[in-house]
Amino acid sequence: EPVKEDIPNYPANYTGHLIRANSLSEAWVRVMHDVLTFGKISDTQYGSQKELRSVMSVITKIDDTDLYRLNDSYLATVTEQQFQNYYRTNFATSDLIIDAAYTYGNRIRRHDQLTDLCHKLVTDPDTRAAVISLWDYCTDAKKLANNPCLTQLSFRLFEQKLFVTAIFRSHDVWSAYRLNLI
Repeated sequence: EPVKEDIPNYPANYTGHLIRANSLSEAWVRVMHDVLTFGKISDTQYGSQKELRSVMSVITKIDDTDLYRLNDSYLATVTEQQFQNYYRTNFATSDLIIDAAYTYGNRIRRHDQLTDLCHKLVTDPDTRAAVISLWDYCTDAKKLANNPCLTQLSFRLFEQKLFVTAIFRSHDVWSAYRLNLI
């Protein structure tokens, strides 16, 4: 009988993985597959983990049903209530959650970046400088933990559509990927 080898990962480049998907759910499943299949084991402050660097997810459409769940036949779901609570406390307000080092909403709204961004896009629809920064060098560069994963949002109007690029310095594909991309 053939002996099955335990292969920790299949050969692939450590950086530069492109995931094209029609939905957020499809992209999430593909990213998890690639991490499990091609990810390299590396040491982090959380222990040894499989990781890929510079993964780009291109999601061509997002509909309302995609926001809260994968598909009824797929993995665990995020309920509408869970999504609304997460969004309300982490994005929709500048308030900090008790005992939280930051929230994305606090980082985006404390310097009124959202208002400035909207003004920039309205007054100059061709701008390539519509950017929100969530990295605070004075605070984050000195910390060893609890730095924001989402560090930049870039917005571009092109052919009557808004394109958003989200830059993550690190991204927990198991628990944070779907919620962070919404």
